[in-house]
Amino acid sequence: MQRPWHSVSIDDCGESLRPLRSVVTCLEPHPYVSLGAPYGNGADPFCLRQGVRSRLLAAQVHLQGITTGGGLQPLRLGIFDAWRPVSVQAFMVNHAIEQECARQGINTDDSDQLNRLENVRSEVARFWAPPSTDLLIPPPHSTGAAVDLTLIDAQGSPLDMGGGDRCDWTRVFTASP
Repeated sequence: MQRPWHSVSIDDCGESLRPLRSVVTCLEPHPYVSLGAPYGNGADPFCLRQGVRSRLLAAQVHLQGITTGGGLQPLRLGIFDAWRPVSVQAFMVNHAIEQECARQGINTDDSDQLNRLENVRSEVARFWAPPSTDLLIPPPHSTGAAVDLTLIDAQGSPLDMGGGDRCDWTRVFTASP
């Protein structure tokens, strides 16, 4: 599957990862950490490259300005996830496949169900980048240049974005098979 970012030439600018916790709302508990994803050595998933972080903060300021200045309910960005190493990407892809197989009653050890398993892998690949270590096509989150976010209200509660159960973060990523 050709990914939209594969056509973008990657030239590492050397920007460091910078923390987000002190400047935007990071939704806790972090779902992948809760599942046991291998971040290792206390690595913080709520980090982005400096340039991406700066643009995110500008978007946060703009959002607050247009909502509070317009007499609307003040809204903020709520961060679900940002940086993740390739090992976490692989862990989460495998977790998503396992969860979907369990939901569909697929026995991954049954050779008669290989077509169904392949369909699940294809479906998961629509939402999860492959855990590539190829420096020319890394998963975007593994570069520190991608963020999963939503809008939150003044109380810090995520807004319903109309995605239904399939987009319910806590259900999709923390449910047991």
